[in-house]
Amino acid sequence: MASFCKTAAAVCLIALYGLRSGASEPTITYKYEAVNVDDAGYLAVKLVRNGKLPVRIGEVEKDSSLVTALTQKVETKTVEKQGSGASEDPCGTLMEANKLKDIFHYTFEYEQTPSQDIPNYRKLLQAALDAGLTVFKTNGYQDKWDKIWASDAGASLAHLLGSNSTKIGCVIGKCIQVVTQNESRVEGPTESPTGKGALFCELNPAAQKNQAPFEEEYFNGLIARTTQLTDMTEDDLKAPANGATVAAAVPTILAAGFDCCCEQQTQGRVEATLSNIIRDQLLCSPATPPHIEKDIFHYTFDYEEKLNYRELLQKALDTGLEVFKNHQGENKWETIWQGDAGANLAYLLGANSTTIGCVTGQCTTKKSGGDDERSLPDGATGKAMLFCELKPAAQKNQAAFE
Repeated sequence: MASFCKTAAAVCLIALYGLRSGASEPTITYKYEAVNVDDAGYLAVKLVRNGKLPVRIGEVEKDSSLVTALTQKVETKTVEKQGSGASEDPCGTLMEANKLKDIFHYTFEYEQTPSQDIPNYRKLLQAALDAGLTVFKTNGYQDKWDKIWASDAGASLAHLLGSNSTKIGCVIGKCIQVVTQNESRVEGPTESPTGKGALFCELNPAAQKNQAPFEEEYFNGLIARTTQLTDMTEDDLKAPANGATVAAAVPTILAAGFDCCCEQQTQGRVEATLSNIIRDQLLCSPATPPHIEKDIFHYTFDYEEKLNYRELLQKALDTGLEVFKNHQGENKWETIWQGDAGANLAYLLGANSTTIGCVTGQCTTKKSGGDDERSLPDGATGKAMLFCELKPAAQKNQAAFE
């Protein structure tokens, strides 16, 4: 009997020891601590997007509301593991938990020291750029954007290079390990850096998933660029002396309905490719009543050999502003878009537009000819129209700007 009691006592002691041992296992939690990104970080982003490029996309500016929202998103959730069962990549798991892979993100070794508290943004972004460009080069521009977006590095860079984006907010997520002892005699958790961090940037409007975030001209310039971000200055954001263009969809048909125009003349500064496309589209169709495509900016005027574009646009501006001033209230934009002058100016002032193509069409008469014959102009009517198409276009019945 005594032997049985001793055995039972030993079993109880072993079980109790096991319970205490299990209870002593610490709780390990991982979290992001948001760190502010300074002006050097935003300049580095601008250099990624437009530095030393012959073809440029729209500029982005820091937006405090985006920064605030992103900071909250970064710090929202934690990842908790028990003892030695902690995740091999807890910071990566944390990024997924906070849904931070749906914006630009780049993970890096974040070792803060008194002499280097701020990361080298240009080196970080160069590494992210190189990784993304590898994906871009492998797939090319045409018809493979779904594959590019399926790659983490490709999608991340695509988010950063959205041509329609005008606002940006960036935050560094510093990955922190929090150890909480379960024994009551230990007070408070212990926090320590993991040595990992991630740079997050959210842009608005955001690039559309599985779609090209920019045009092929920009893509080609981006692939060809060899200058490193560390070798660039703020002056490299300026257009080169020979003139950089802003990339977006080149209008394929600017005014195909301008049927009374047998002769078109491009005026002002228009890209050669755009001029050629427009020249091919402004055709004569005398059998068809004249009509004009009005889903773009357009202004009719008395044609002169030497045009004063400032005067023409001032008149278009004045007529449009009268409509803007006379319509206020909750549904004002629907009313503005209903009027020709209001809609016309709204097209021209779209806040998200990043590229423009303009042409003047001189309206002339022509002699009748066969269906397949392109006759020469018979005489000028003295009328002309200035057309401008912007991409991305302002959305009808919606506010064109804030």
